[in-house]
Amino acid sequence: MKPEQTPSRLRAYLAEYGKLYPGLWKALDSFRPQRGKGLPMWRECCYVPIHGAFAYLTAGKQPDSITPQERAYAAQNAGIVTALGTWRVTQGIYRFHPELFPPVWETPLSGQLPAELLFQLPEWCVYVETPGTPFYGFFAHIDDDMNYNRAELRLVLDSGKLTPFVLHLDKPTLDESINAVKEHSIKMMREHALPRAGNPSTGEITNEASPLVSPLVSALLYICSAANDMREASGSLRQPKKPRPKKVKGGLKMFPPNKTIIWETGYRMGAALSRARESTGARESSPHGSPAPHIRRAHWHSFWTGPKNEPDKRLITVKWLPPIPVGVGDLGEVIPTIRIVK
Repeated sequence: MKPEQTPSRLRAYLAEYGKLYPGLWKALDSFRPQRGKGLPMWRECCYVPIHGAFAYLTAGKQPDSITPQERAYAAQNAGIVTALGTWRVTQGIYRFHPELFPPVWETPLSGQLPAELLFQLPEWCVYVETPGTPFYGFFAHIDDDMNYNRAELRLVLDSGKLTPFVLHLDKPTLDESINAVKEHSIKMMREHALPRAGNPSTGEITNEASPLVSPLVSALLYICSAANDMREASGSLRQPKKPRPKKVKGGLKMFPPNKTIIWETGYRMGAALSRARESTGARESSPHGSPAPHIRRAHWHSFWTGPKNEPDKRLITVKWLPPIPVGVGDLGEVIPTIRIVK
């Protein structure tokens, strides 16, 4: 499917689920102003917790009055409509420069999962295009599961149909997060007698989930750390951000945009890399020449701090170094800011 078809497809999802659940978008928008004022104070980086959508889809029924089939169906759709309802507020589509997307996508994600960096998504929910992969793209947003005091990364894969997935961000690594989700899923199925096939809250969780999810997280990490290498496709100089509700009669109200917004991601770095490849012919590195322009993969870097003559006071610190261009000249502030992960 061509990139120009993305906006119409995503808005078709909004129309489809808005028709399926009349009043749903208005209900989700009404929850946000009540955060900490009648409703619990959930994390700022979460627009509306998925529990709000689940309650709406089950019409406020008590947990013991919901059948296993109703619970499974509501949980499946709650993951989808929370992402859609959150994305609807800004409608940002993140489109990587074609020269930059492959190396970012292929960045291995090992070591500590940098949850705090993921909390810095530029909008409450983003949609990231993934050209050349088995799906068109994916939605991503942070959820706050207050039952467990746990932040979660909620993903909805878009392959023409929408498939929800979740990662627990209270675990140190990606593999541990996936295993925790699997264990929690099995526990919920047993407690609520949910059907095992097509478990709604996690999608298909298998031992092969990590290679599938890792590229998605890598793309999100780049988006979170490269705000100065983003621009609106229309040419505007504004940056993506979370909007503020406006005062209206009776309270506050969100006013979603009337069209999607394309954010060109990594446009400067990608363009510089492309120009460098053209000028050098992408020559191979040799002992007598400069290395061919490329992007050094994102990786983790550990280093020691403190006085060397006092070993007991030295501490090890871990930094996540994002993809860095090599052999493309001075890019100034294009290189994403290095974040310290504690």
